[in-house]
Amino acid sequence: MANKIYINPTDETVRTWDDTTAAATTLGLNALGISAVRESDRLDLGDVVRSEWYEWRGIFQFNATTHTVGQTVDIYISQSDGTNADGTIGTTDAVGDIDELPNMQYIGSVVVQDTNATEDNVASGICRITSRFYSVVVHNNTGSALQATNDASQVIITPIPPEVQ
Repeated sequence: MANKIYINPTDETVRTWDDTTAAATTLGLNALGISAVRESDRLDLGDVVRSEWYEWRGIFQFNATTHTVGQTVDIYISQSDGTNADGTIGTTDAVGDIDELPNMQYIGSVVVQDTNATEDNVASGICRITSRFYSVVVHNNTGSALQATNDASQVIITPIPPEVQ
């Protein structure tokens, strides 16, 4: 009989948001403007055995009601060998450039589902991160700035290592 491979979510969660706490990296999403791009701090996963598969979850709120159902907030991963990063981005939380996005790994979008300003718009998916270093990049492709409140908008990255039984 062949071995079964299960997904074994771990307790280790890497969160990317406005403020820095344990197991987190900074991503300044507070009031991210219309068509703006934001790049997170570069995270070092360490020189250890780790999962290559991750679940991402984007949670976004808006400041106003000028966004439209169907518009998107797009999420990218910039992988790095520690020196050269996809899109040639830096190592700290900073304003990004739309021209850098095609050289990054697009992992998914959160589609606006509600035009209320403080309503959570949430989506998730699975991505593959094979490099030791990576940054999360967010492109606000909507008609409203993101909510100007810490942690109202965030991206959560959770490792999902396979387990052979």
